[in-house]
Amino acid sequence: MESSKLLLKVTVIMHFILTVWATTSSFLPDSYIYMNLFVLLIGIFSIVHNESSDAVFMFFVLHCFTIVQDMIFLGIYQPIADETVEVPNQPDSVKNRYRFSLGMCITNLIIKPVTAFLLYKVWQERQGNPVNLPFSIPGFGDGNEYRPYHDIDRSAEGYVETASTPRVMEDSRLTS
Repeated sequence: MESSKLLLKVTVIMHFILTVWATTSSFLPDSYIYMNLFVLLIGIFSIVHNESSDAVFMFFVLHCFTIVQDMIFLGIYQPIADETVEVPNQPDSVKNRYRFSLGMCITNLIIKPVTAFLLYKVWQERQGNPVNLPFSIPGFGDGNEYRPYHDIDRSAEGYVETASTPRVMEDSRLTS
C-alpha cells in the first residue's frame, strides 16, 4: 500500500475516533461534530481519489480551519461546562464523562498540527514536488530525503563514525 494513502487512512480514522470520544459529553455544540465529520469526509474523498492533489489540499485547508475552530469552541464552551458540571451536586458519572470528553477534545487538538504537517507533505507529493526534510519519517517517501552527511569520505584515515558501534582505531599514535 502506498505510504501516503496509509497516512491519510490513519489520519482519518484517528481523528474520527477522537472526535466521537470528544462528543460523548454534551458540553460541545453540535457544530463541533458536524464540522469535524465534514472535514473527515473530505479526507475520505482524498483517499478515494488518490491521484488528486486538490482533494488533499481541501482536506489540509479545512483541517487547519478545524484547529482554529476547536480552540474557539474550547475557549467558549469549556468554562461554561466547567461551571455547570464541576459542582458538588453533580454525580461522579457526569463529571467523569465531561472530563473524558474534554481530554479527548484536547488530545485531538494537540494531534491536529502534526497531522496538518503530514497532510501538507502528502499534498506536496501529489503535486510532484516532495518536501525534503532534514529528518525522515519511517515508511514515508521514496528514500530521497535530505541527508546532510552523505558526501563525506568515510575511507579517510582517522575517520570515526560517532553514530554507530565503536571501532578500534589502528593509528600508532594513539596506542602506547
